[in-house]
Amino acid sequence: MKFYTYALITARKNSKEIKDKNLKKIGNLSITRIVEKSYEKNSQIKKIFISSDSKKILNETSKKTTKILRPKNISKDSTKSEEVIFHFLDWIKKNDIVRPKYLYIVQPTSPFVSKKNITKALNLIKKKKCGSVTSIYPVPHKFNAINQRILLEDKKINFIYEKKRKKQHNRQLKTNVYAHGNIFLVDIDKFIKQKIILAKPNYAFVINSFKESIDIDTTSDLKLARIIATKKV
Repeated sequence: MKFYTYALITARKNSKEIKDKNLKKIGNLSITRIVEKSYEKNSQIKKIFISSDSKKILNETSKKTTKILRPKNISKDSTKSEEVIFHFLDWIKKNDIVRPKYLYIVQPTSPFVSKKNITKALNLIKKKKCGSVTSIYPVPHKFNAINQRILLEDKKINFIYEKKRKKQHNRQLKTNVYAHGNIFLVDIDKFIKQKIILAKPNYAFVINSFKESIDIDTTSDLKLARIIATKKV
């Protein structure tokens, strides 16, 4: 029996911070098209799909990419990724498309993922036979969880993890922490059973490229992405 790997680009129309965010361009291409091209380069990905409530966004992708017009009720700020994936699975079933073994969940706001790391995720999930794989990026020392504070109403500062901070009082003792690195891959059978995108066991691999770690959420992020795209980083 053949096991297929698909990629699903999830791209809503509305965005609080940046209007028409998924249509914004870096160079001559929209961020949706840029990230699509990254996954097109991987020959192990059998099909690429895009799920959106915007026909304009759907048309940003190539003719080879299968377009799924997403209902408004699962295109809200509060919509979870899991709802979008289940809608996708229902859609391919109705359209007699073979269910994949593995599915990449692709965010246009992470346009700089590399072919090398996309492949690394697939190799890892096959090797470990795990529920899901993510890439992670090292968090700089100043942003370590131990250093994070909350501001109280009277302007007093409290550390969130005061007890841990006392034990890990210098940089060498601090536990290394990581942010997500923008590649998400899930075993569909395990996803269906657990109903979570980070199906367990969840494995990860570290990326060290700041460029790949960029997640465009604000206008400042977009400006930075445009600058970095012109440089060899």
